[in-house]
Amino acid sequence: MKKSLLILFSVAFTLFNFSISIAQPGSLDETFDGDGKLTLNFGVIENIGYAVAIQEDGKIVVAGYSYNPSGPNSFDFALVRLNPDGTLDNSFDMDGKVTTDFNSSIDAAVALKIQPNGKILAAGYSQNTISPTFAMARYNTDGSLDGSFGAGGLVTTVFTGYDVAYAMALQDDGKILLAGMTQEDGNCEDFAIARYYTDGSLDNSFGTGGKITTDFLGYHDAAYGIAVQADGKIIAVGYSNNGSWLSDFGLVRYNTDGSFDASFGFDGKMMTDFNGNIDKARSIVIQPDGKIVVGGTAYTANGYDFGLARYNTDGFLDTSFDEDGKVTSSFLNQYPDWGYSVVLQEDGKIILAGSFGSTGDVDKFGMIRYNTDGSYDFSFGMWGFTVADFGDPNERSYSVAIQPDKKIILAGYSADGGESAFAIARFISGLETGVLNFSDNQSQLLVYPNPIYSSATLKYSLQKGEIISIDLYDMKGSIVQSFISNQHKQEGNNEEVLNFSNSIPAGYYNLVISNEEGQQSIRIVKL
Repeated sequence: MKKSLLILFSVAFTLFNFSISIAQPGSLDETFDGDGKLTLNFGVIENIGYAVAIQEDGKIVVAGYSYNPSGPNSFDFALVRLNPDGTLDNSFDMDGKVTTDFNSSIDAAVALKIQPNGKILAAGYSQNTISPTFAMARYNTDGSLDGSFGAGGLVTTVFTGYDVAYAMALQDDGKILLAGMTQEDGNCEDFAIARYYTDGSLDNSFGTGGKITTDFLGYHDAAYGIAVQADGKIIAVGYSNNGSWLSDFGLVRYNTDGSFDASFGFDGKMMTDFNGNIDKARSIVIQPDGKIVVGGTAYTANGYDFGLARYNTDGFLDTSFDEDGKVTSSFLNQYPDWGYSVVLQEDGKIILAGSFGSTGDVDKFGMIRYNTDGSYDFSFGMWGFTVADFGDPNERSYSVAIQPDKKIILAGYSADGGESAFAIARFISGLETGVLNFSDNQSQLLVYPNPIYSSATLKYSLQKGEIISIDLYDMKGSIVQSFISNQHKQEGNNEEVLNFSNSIPAGYYNLVISNEEGQQSIRIVKL
């Protein structure tokens, strides 16, 4: 498992203060609210964002809760919708913000999905006194509650009387899945899964009355993520406790009717230990080839670190992924790092987002990008790591999403003392293919794979036919290889396959497209 880069990264962070050029993948996108970051609140003291989803038109929806200590029902579902540039979308409930009360003392949204028809689903829990229940709300595109869903747009579901939903998935047929935990006997919890029809009613063809619970070892279990395979089978992930406060990644695969899929792991279940301590899976994504990527937190000799595992379709670890199927990653060794949300780029690279500990109890938004084999993507940020600092003592990102233009959104909260705000940051992924403007050094090129072994594909778009050159420069500014010299390329989209000389040593380089007006470049890593 990855350990060799940790000290190196810590030193680099100290020396360079994490300075990344504006067009470098992993850098903040300054076209988003001017500096790549924004915070907002609902006029109350505590505002926590938990989940982010991107609409087809590029608008950004974030869900969480707002807390007003002077109100009769203090905690409410809270949603905000932003335009792609980070401004509030005033077509969403007039001011871009919505709060929803389930007539309970505590309501919190921790999961979010956009349906194909554009309606917005938020889920979490609603609690009076000590008894939370699954809670879900559906909103029309204008932010109003959808009266055709549940009771006036709201749905609550009771398993045993102490139930919390943490994750949501949508099936191809429109049915809705919620995953979380239920407390069975006052001491121990189980995975809890519910499936609903599109109108919010429970699907009685699933489990018992639309609900199933799953126990691993008779102790504490909770599902934090859920996904649907191409064949309709359902995978829930979270953690399983062994009775001594140690826990492992826990996975369960269900058939479409909610029964265990015995072809997965051991009779439908799989547990994964990283280092014999506390490991919790928080998020899942399924690759196009059916392999299963699960991200979360693992406890190592450094304390809490990002934990990432990949499984074959049979539920067993994929040993082609970092040799044993597991990776742990630490930002600065002595401080805790918490992995919460995983997403897959279209080029197959994996992003795990959460928070990096920097000093003491201070956390910052953070994410790591991995290559398809589990190695760090050195072209992203600094050695695969990147952070966003909002300037507050405590900042944590809980959710990551990729926009249609391939830029990366992190959402969570930023807090100073007892006050907190929704916090959103946007980063450049390197997959954006902008139209080249040779007088503007912020245009985007796309190169993949990156890092590069022997060949790569370069994509770019030209405003008009151009005479261009494509060259590879070392970090001293010397040309080490020329790929194209003064060739005419057509207006619009262009694609070049670049074969690198075997004599070029491993290291960092700049790939440069130039013409008489100027040049555009992208940092690459040669392996």
